[in-house]
Parts: sequence; structure tokens; C-alpha cells
Amino acid sequence: MTGDDVPNVLVQLANDYSKLAQTDKSIFYLQQAPRRKGRPDPHILNLLGIRYGDKEDWERQEKMYREASAAAPDDPAPLFNLALSQLRRGLASEADTTIQTALKLDCQGPSHVLAAQIYQKLHRTQSAQSALEKSFQMFGPVSTMSDWELGWYRTAAQMAQDKARIDEAAAEQNRRKQRQPTGEGEGAGMLPDIAPVLQK
Repeated sequence: MTGDDVPNVLVQLANDYSKLAQTDKSIFYLQQAPRRKGRPDPHILNLLGIRYGDKEDWERQEKMYREASAAAPDDPAPLFNLALSQLRRGLASEADTTIQTALKLDCQGPSHVLAAQIYQKLHRTQSAQSALEKSFQMFGPVSTMSDWELGWYRTAAQMAQDKARIDEAAAEQNRRKQRQPTGEGEGAGMLPDIAPVLQK
């Protein structure tokens, strides 16, 4: 193993501990990885933000997301995750500010769905409707979506009360579940039914 491989191994260890719900150990290994690299790594900082969120350590979570965004200003993922966290914590106005910055970097469907959720919380009904319509324009065919995109697509369909799209998303999720391995192995049982997940 070369020195360059060590951070990747540490991140994999952190992910494995996270799957075992051993969040503190996951954070420990994630903290070691950038030290081995000798420079900030936006992907690792983003993962640290997710793990701190698992512990409901909101202050450190926000710090990691902002550091990840500073390390990769063109990557919308940390800002998306921060906006989602702020919304879940009842900070809708802050979430609105954050998602507007993210939308300047990312016009994909999930970002518009999250924006629609924020607008709903702020009682901006027309803006929410417009954001949902925009999201459907940005999503591709369900067969080409990642699991993460598909979760957000189904959320958008439910928000719009669009039964055809809800059924379409549910059918695709069920198809993928049946295709997954039933035993141990990466990906087994990891597909969420409905709830959107963070950008990793």
C-alpha cells in the first residue's frame, strides 16, 4: 500500500463503522484521512458533516459543510446538505439563503425539490410550485437516475400529488430492490424507500 492509498482506506473504514452505527469511530477515521493527505479534502469534510449530523452536533456539522464548500467552491453537495440540515432544524430562512447559493452551482432536480420544500415552509406557495415544475424538467428517465435522485424524484411527485409519477418512482425502486443481493455485501438493504438522502 502506498501513502496515497492510506486516506482511501481510512475513508472506507469510516464508512464501514458508519454502517455499524459506530459514529464516533467513523468520525475518528475520517479525521485521520485528510491529515494523511496533508490538505483539506472536500469529500471527506462533507462526510464528516454527515457523521456529525448523525450525532446531532449541528455546530460541527455546519462547520464541516462550510469548510467542504470552501475547499471545493464549484461543488454544490456541501451546500445542499447544509440547506437540508437547516430546514430539518426549523431554520427555513437560513436554508433559503443556502439553497439559493447551491442553485447557482447546480440546476439538477433534487436541488429544486429541496428549494420547493423550503419555500413551502416559508409559505411561498407559488415559488414552491414553480420549483417543483422546474425539478421535473431537470430529472431524466427514472431508469437513468441514481438511487439518490430517484428518492428526491419520488418526494417531488408526492409533493405535487402526481399519482402517475409516484407510481413510476415506486415501481423503479421496487425493481432495484429485487435486483439487490439478499446476503451480505456492499449495497445490500441500503436503498431508501422514500426519504431523500444526503449528497455524499
